[in-house]
Amino acid sequence: MNWSLPDQDGIVTYQLSVGAVSTLRGRRKRKGITPRFFDLDLWPDSWKKVLSLWVKQVGNRRKWMSMLKAAGQRYVNEAGSVVEALLKAGLIEVEERRDKGSWQLQWIEFLDLEKVREQLGLPNREHLEVVKNAQSNCLVECPELEGLKDSLVTMPAERAIRRHELVIALDRWVAEECNGTRRDFAYFARGDTKALTDSEWSWLENHVSLEHLGISRHVPAVWLRAPITLFFNGGRLDLRAIQDFIGLTPYAFVQLNANEGEVRSWRLLENRTVFE
Repeated sequence: MNWSLPDQDGIVTYQLSVGAVSTLRGRRKRKGITPRFFDLDLWPDSWKKVLSLWVKQVGNRRKWMSMLKAAGQRYVNEAGSVVEALLKAGLIEVEERRDKGSWQLQWIEFLDLEKVREQLGLPNREHLEVVKNAQSNCLVECPELEGLKDSLVTMPAERAIRRHELVIALDRWVAEECNGTRRDFAYFARGDTKALTDSEWSWLENHVSLEHLGISRHVPAVWLRAPITLFFNGGRLDLRAIQDFIGLTPYAFVQLNANEGEVRSWRLLENRTVFE
């Protein structure tokens, strides 16, 4: 291509002149080759909002009308200013057509879309794909997790990377023979008892049996009422001291050494508490 010399804004122009000249007359491409200072912190908030809407879309080359639609009625007046700023910064190339004596935008192509995303604080999707591909080669010891790991292949890179952490944490949970509630696992995996979203729990449930892997919804407990005394590592518990049931968790039974008293008969009631 024979581009023109840069104008005062550092923008060069290429007149499209291949093929049938009559059909291409009045079309041109423009791009900035001597980029000006680009600092989003100096941009108006409305400009940054428009740009953030654009860079979340897929594809480097876009129709101008679709970008206007993405900006919405509220920001349609700022869209042209954002394009000019990106053009001068050397971050886009535009294709225009002459219509009724003026140049009209037709296409816009981002020359370094991931750089723009990084400026907005968004992840670089090319880097994420590299990380995702590297994680796909990671092995898990628990065979029950293979299907869970394979499900990451079709996910967007950012989501797959985050959920891969859960696969590894779950594999470690099984290897260390852990047992506990969902909150226990969330803390084990991410250091926060509420760190997993509902969609992440649903994803786990659809691929593995959490109960089988030692992760329960609630702390299991046995509620006892009997004329006996229980002896633990740290002391004794006389169930005759109160006239109500006492709930003991699996951990409490691990600490149980002996009991004293006579029980002539037992009444067994399962699922005492009903959850909706």
